[in-house]
Amino acid sequence: MLKYMFAVLFFALSIVVIMSWGLIKEQRKRSELYQKLLIKVEDEIKKTLKKNNILSKKEMTDLIKNTKTKLFWSKSKIEVTDAEQIVDQVLEKMLEKNIVEKKNKKYALINNRRLI
Repeated sequence: MLKYMFAVLFFALSIVVIMSWGLIKEQRKRSELYQKLLIKVEDEIKKTLKKNNILSKKEMTDLIKNTKTKLFWSKSKIEVTDAEQIVDQVLEKMLEKNIVEKKNKKYALINNRRLI
């Protein structure tokens, strides 16, 4: 009898943990989507900078327009609507990390920086 009580208690506790985890994931979904979008935009800019060596802010804005991303566990999607604002945020982050440098009004990858 005691064995069954522990089994039921363990099962109930497992359900509570899984439900709590799902609720937390659902609450953080929006910020996770936004962070994933910023990472995707940054990767796209790095890839294009590797090919072209130098890009202006306008070229980057045109490059990332309509970029979309989604989480594998959700149907929710996010798309770039204000490309200029996203480029500003990504460039600021890339400048802080010393990935790019500003040359006049254009941006270039820092030469001795290996991208992984």
